[in-house]
Amino acid sequence: MIRIHITGAPRSGTTLMQSLMVASYSGITAPVGEVRLWARVPREGFICTKNPNDTLLAPHVLDRDPSLHFICMMRDPRDVISSKHYSAPDKYFTNLRVWREHAAVAHALKDHPRFHVVRYEDLVKNPDDVQASLGKAMGFLVRSAKFSDYSGKDAGSQVEVDALNGARAVEASRLANWKDHIGRVKQQIKIHGSIDNDLIDFSYEKNTAWLDELTYIESDPTPSLTPEHLNPAKAASRAVNRWLHAGAYLRRRMIGF
Repeated sequence: MIRIHITGAPRSGTTLMQSLMVASYSGITAPVGEVRLWARVPREGFICTKNPNDTLLAPHVLDRDPSLHFICMMRDPRDVISSKHYSAPDKYFTNLRVWREHAAVAHALKDHPRFHVVRYEDLVKNPDDVQASLGKAMGFLVRSAKFSDYSGKDAGSQVEVDALNGARAVEASRLANWKDHIGRVKQQIKIHGSIDNDLIDFSYEKNTAWLDELTYIESDPTPSLTPEHLNPAKAASRAVNRWLHAGAYLRRRMIGF
C-alpha cells in the first residue's frame, strides 16, 4: 500500500487537494472526512487521506516508512487566519501560532523526496503545473484528468462541500481575502509578533511595504476558534502525544493495518 497523506495548517486547501487527487488519478481511494495518520485504512492500492494536524508527525515517520508520502499545503498566513468555517461563523477558525507550527515543519522538510510542499496560491492559479510537479515526484500516479478540469461537482460528500465553504472549481477568486479582514491581521500580529520574514521566506511578499495597509486600521478583537497560546504543560503533552501516535502508526505498518 502506498499512502498519500495531505496535511497543512487548517484552511490551507487540504480538502481541495484531496478532492483533486481522487478526481484526477486512477486507482486512488480516499476515506470520507479527516483521518488521522494512525487510523486504520485499507491495506491495498493507493490511499489518499488528509488531516491538517498531522503535519507535525511527519518528522517522526517519514524516514521509517518508505511507502508514505506527505502533501503539505502552504497558504499565505494572512488568508489562513482570516478564514472562517461554517461550524463557527462567529469566530476566525485558526491563528498565527498554528500556522507557524506547520510552516516550521514545511521549511525543515521541504527538500525531502516524499514531503511535497504545495502552495495553495500556485494550485489555484496554475493547477496543471502543480499536477505535473506532483506527477514527477510521485511516479506511481496514473493521471486520469487534469486538475484544471475539476468542476467542484466531484466533491465526494457533504463533509467536503462544507469544508470548502461550498463546492467550487479550482479558481483564484479567494486569494488575498485577508484584505477584507485587515483588522484581524493587525490583531494577530500584536499577539504573535511580526510575520515579515515568514511572508518573504515563502514568497508571499518581497519586502515589508504591505504593512502600510495596517497603519490606520483598528485591530479586530474577534476571537480565534483555536487557543492563541499553549501553556508549557499542554505543549509538553502534545509533544508526547505526537511521539506516541507516530509509534502507533509505525507499529500498525509493521504488522499490517
